[in-house]
Order: sequence, then structure tokens, then C-alpha cells
Amino acid sequence: MIRPVLIALAIVASAPPSRATASSDLEPFACQSRRELFDLLNAADRGDIKQQVLLTNGPCERIAGLFYKVVDDENGVVTIRVFPSKGDWEHSRLAYTLDDMVIGR
Repeated sequence: MIRPVLIALAIVASAPPSRATASSDLEPFACQSRRELFDLLNAADRGDIKQQVLLTNGPCERIAGLFYKVVDDENGVVTIRVFPSKGDWEHSRLAYTLDDMVIGR
């Protein structure tokens, strides 16, 4: 009985580390500030669902289906301009996301 358990532990220990990251588990999103972006990523990394919900219902939002334009890209953090409707510059706002969450990059 102990031998199969030891074999299973050896297999698990020799398996390559998972390449999944906090950002790969999340739907594409953007936040009002870089700090909120990193807070959301940290919450996802910790598995803190409550904090994720608080952030995505407040300063962060899903960007799938929204109109946005890339403004800047620095060290994997992308600044985008989010438009409430296509071309509505007057009511647009800046937001921050990760480069792998921006569609078409």
C-alpha cells in the first residue's frame, strides 16, 4: 500500500511546474489604476475570490466586447483608452491591463 503512494508522490514531484499564471485564469479585464490591476492579479494568485469580485465590480471591468484603443505599453502593462461607444472620445477613460489580455496583439 505504501509503495503505490510513494510512486505517485515521485511522479508528482518530477512533473514540470505549471505554466498557468493568475492572469491566464482571468477573463480579459482592465482597471482604473496600475495599483488596482496588481491588486486584482494578486487576489487571483492567492485564490481570493471575494477580493476578485470586489475589484471586478468596482475599479476593474471585463473588456471583452468593449471598444478600446492601445495608448501605451510598458513592461507588459498596457494603457488603453476605453470608449463607452465607438468613437466617443468625450466620455472615454484610461484603463490598465496586461499585454496578453489585449485582443489583436
